Amino acid sequence: MQAILASALRQKWGVMMAAGVVARLAERVADGWAIRLSARLSARLSPRLSAQRALTGSAVVLAALTSGCSTVDFAWSMGPTALGFMADSYLDLDGEQETLLKERLLATREWVRLTHVPEYARLFAEASSRVSGKVTQDDALWLTAEGRRQATLVGARVATEIVALAPRLTPDNLATLKKKFARNNAEYTEETIEAAPEKQREQRFKRVRQHFERWYGDFDDAQLERMKALSDALPMQPRLMLQDRVRRQHTLLALLAGLMDKSMSRSEGEQRLTTLLTEFERGRSAEYQAVAAVYFAQAQAMIVQVAGMATPAQRDTAQRRLRRWADDLAKLAARKEP
Repeated sequence: MQAILASALRQKWGVMMAAGVVARLAERVADGWAIRLSARLSARLSPRLSAQRALTGSAVVLAALTSGCSTVDFAWSMGPTALGFMADSYLDLDGEQETLLKERLLATREWVRLTHVPEYARLFAEASSRVSGKVTQDDALWLTAEGRRQATLVGARVATEIVALAPRLTPDNLATLKKKFARNNAEYTEETIEAAPEKQREQRFKRVRQHFERWYGDFDDAQLERMKALSDALPMQPRLMLQDRVRRQHTLLALLAGLMDKSMSRSEGEQRLTTLLTEFERGRSAEYQAVAAVYFAQAQAMIVQVAGMATPAQRDTAQRRLRRWADDLAKLAARKEP
């Protein structure tokens, strides 16, 4: 079920930096979104006590963030709850389904900790070393390749989990998922496709800026102007992106339906889900493939150019932040879990 969520949330093509994906997900858990999550969870548990529980949950979040608890630790502890809540928003799970999902999320989290977190720590450490010097095209390609490799490994495990959990879904769950997809697509159409081209560029530049500032810190006006020019030059085809997203959504819905009614074997379902979750280019239209290839090449060039215009102080900031992630991940991997 967690992979259903992952597929639903995967709206953009590719990544510009492998490390940025991990950090962005963790930081979303560790900022005000987590406080809102605690309030919404408490409201579901008891309307009469929702305000008190929301305040208590918020206090726990703030205490964790101000007591030296790292982003990695906090995201690790909150991850199953956050993912479970989001999965429920897509599927409207009943109590038994929620319990089963929580068990599988915890088991998958421990699997990731034992089998992949040590590798994540190594990758962050190497990224820290690479940004200390001149970042090259080979460095940018390495980051993206490592991100895809890790996503492929985890995606295969997630596909196995879906196949095991899908028979527990009901037609009502699938109907809820379909409606959620439709709402998300309508929002994307209104907020992005129907937006003026300049607004689309502004929205994308905001994401690009946040991405780079996460590692390098603040940029000056001249740097931001150059960064915006690079961002604006990237191909922009939101209609093609939406068409491909809808195609993937329909594929997922059909796979889940086949697994639910057992018209599809477990082995076939696992194979097709693994392909869907790990081979993002397969099934794309020729037009979208061409646009994606240009986007990928220019995005790689942007990483190199932004790194090249960073000041020594900004490079030091990126190196320290990446090293901190490496250290926190290494501690997580070595920790004895109960």
